[in-house]
Amino acid sequence: MNNLVNYRPAQPTDIPQAINLIKGVFGRMGGEGWMLKLGDKCLVDIFCSLLYQEPEGFIVAESNRIVGFIVGVRDAKKTRVILPKLFIKTVLGRYNFELGLGQLIRRMPEYLGFLFSPRKSYARAELSYLVIDEGFQGQGVGTKLALLFFEFLKRKGVCAVQVLVNERNIKANKFYNRLGFEFVASLSKKTSLKTGIMVKQL
Repeated sequence: MNNLVNYRPAQPTDIPQAINLIKGVFGRMGGEGWMLKLGDKCLVDIFCSLLYQEPEGFIVAESNRIVGFIVGVRDAKKTRVILPKLFIKTVLGRYNFELGLGQLIRRMPEYLGFLFSPRKSYARAELSYLVIDEGFQGQGVGTKLALLFFEFLKRKGVCAVQVLVNERNIKANKFYNRLGFEFVASLSKKTSLKTGIMVKQL
């Protein structure tokens, strides 16, 4: 465990650093990086909405700068309302969409399939994001953030939490397995993003 890292509740001023971190880490990945194409302004709205909805569920790891963060909510159904609304605003041109119209049209089924696909909730609470700077991975930062998030859920009387994981991301799957998550379902038939649902009992 890295003792030089401090953990604290996120503040609105942390969001730009969190977005830069998620862009750096997920930008090199396939499925996990798809939402980055929505642009910075849309991402700011998403994270501001998550922070407003569940301030205790947004925790950052800091070592002179933000080196990791976790975002989660007690009621995932409320969170799923956020992304489609912001996506619609993006399509209508209220944000600077970085893909261009041609690629947007080609990838529209992929985006809509993920955002609007009906999926069973195996746990009401959801871990939405857990992102660690590459230079701090393997030092227990992600584990510490997850444990702090689990403690928050337990204080609120939550008994289970789910997370969506890219089924092809072996590293992430092993990490969540170590935390006690178990694979329960796949969304791969509904979206090309190869996403699976994992659940942990608290």
